[in-house]
Amino acid sequence: MNSYSATFPKKLSYLCLLVAFCFGAFLFDPTNRPLKYTLLGVAFLSTVSSLAQQGFSSSFKSYFQFIFPWLPWFFCVFVVIAVHGGENFYLDSFLILSLLFFSLRDITIKRNWVICAIAVTAALVSFAVIWEVINLKHLPAEIYQVNKNVLMSGVSLLMTCSIASLLFDFRHNRIAINILLAISITASLICIVLTEVRTALLAILALIPLTFFYNKQNPWKYIFILFSISLVMLALFWYTGRLQEGIADLEKFQSGNSNSSWGIRLELWKLSLDAFFSKPVFGWGVQPFKEIIQSGFTFPVSTFRPRHFHSDFFNMLVCIGLVGVLGWLSTIVLLIKNSWKDPTSTAMLFACLAMGLTERLWFQNRVSIYMMSTLWVLLYLSKSIREQTDSK
Repeated sequence: MNSYSATFPKKLSYLCLLVAFCFGAFLFDPTNRPLKYTLLGVAFLSTVSSLAQQGFSSSFKSYFQFIFPWLPWFFCVFVVIAVHGGENFYLDSFLILSLLFFSLRDITIKRNWVICAIAVTAALVSFAVIWEVINLKHLPAEIYQVNKNVLMSGVSLLMTCSIASLLFDFRHNRIAINILLAISITASLICIVLTEVRTALLAILALIPLTFFYNKQNPWKYIFILFSISLVMLALFWYTGRLQEGIADLEKFQSGNSNSSWGIRLELWKLSLDAFFSKPVFGWGVQPFKEIIQSGFTFPVSTFRPRHFHSDFFNMLVCIGLVGVLGWLSTIVLLIKNSWKDPTSTAMLFACLAMGLTERLWFQNRVSIYMMSTLWVLLYLSKSIREQTDSK
């Protein structure tokens, strides 16, 4: 075998890594086709080239350890979609996880590279959104033709990873990386305030339980930092009037008027529970609102026709039932168990769970699931500081 044939698979792997570092582009394309097909195409070529040299059997054990936590979720979703039908972009997510793993597993991916990619992406997206909102001089429902809640949930996810790296690995990071993380976090926080997406507060608060594990000696200092960030965010939301809107929505709901942002959410959650108890095993399928109403259930805001139930938990209960929910929870538990030595990966999972209380990130949100799948492979294959210390 000549030297070119020996190095060609590795060159393809590094090309695939460069494409994977463009994960932020997932946030701006509702169909996600350009980046998705480019990533899958390069990863496929790299995987075939690599396996042709090494064989599949030598890589199967490490691949199975990597993919095993995801299997309950994908299996249950595939079963439910087979029962109800629907757009199965979860197969794309499975392929991203699998092909990226095989493509990148034999090259060195430094954790600093991944952290810098996350921080730079969050900063660039935040600055782009800030520029757009300031120039428009009003806050639209869509920014760059993407729903602002979907876009800012992705930014919040990246911001949470940056906060976790800064807080929990501060002493191990280079000064330049800590400065980059601080700039990225600041830009993300400003962006979140300007877009008035309150869900991001949940992502920040979700980090508080992790401080007791990753900073056992002095967790209260980090809890104080996280609470301070949250209080500043609340104060800014109060200044913009967004917090008062939420309080007013709840007051309207208590008085019988559900036609508001939070009122609609509460009614959707109530409807989802009622519908779940009607079909608890496999649920109603993807986008079941019309069928639920036709089956005799009532929704008081007749002018509103939702595409989802504004919560991962309620969305999955009504759409894919107990089968899907149990698969999802099993995957979450296994992923947390496998990533417990890596604060950045664990923080991403906790943030997804927290923001999933009022938004959807796992179910029927291809923007989030594609980006999260790519990030998970990059974080998994780049050892965290704690994993490097334990392996010495």
